[in-house]
Amino acid sequence: QNLLGLAYTLTPTVRLHAGFGTFESNNNTVKGSSQQFGASYTTGAWNFMGQMASVDDKASTNNDRKMIGLGVNYNLSKTTRAYVRYDSINRLDNKAAVAGSEVKRTAIGLADTF
Repeated sequence: QNLLGLAYTLTPTVRLHAGFGTFESNNNTVKGSSQQFGASYTTGAWNFMGQMASVDDKASTNNDRKMIGLGVNYNLSKTTRAYVRYDSINRLDNKAAVAGSEVKRTAIGLADTF
């Protein structure tokens, strides 16, 4: 397994990130590569985030996957935030969408760290 990730602060309010990887089992039944790209933007108490990721399955199953994620935080204090998240994960079968292969999720809540 090989992984490479990087983050770059473009301006004090904009941060970009990316990651790349490869994976392979000893008997080659599981192998492939992955990549992800994302960005975040902060203005006042708000954080806006987005990410796109994909897995290219190079095994005989060819079970490729793609994900898009969006999020917003509203920072109520240094340790407490309200958040909204949305993501869509699509499991592709031989590069063609299959009925029931997409999962969409939404989350809304409060988080407190200590």
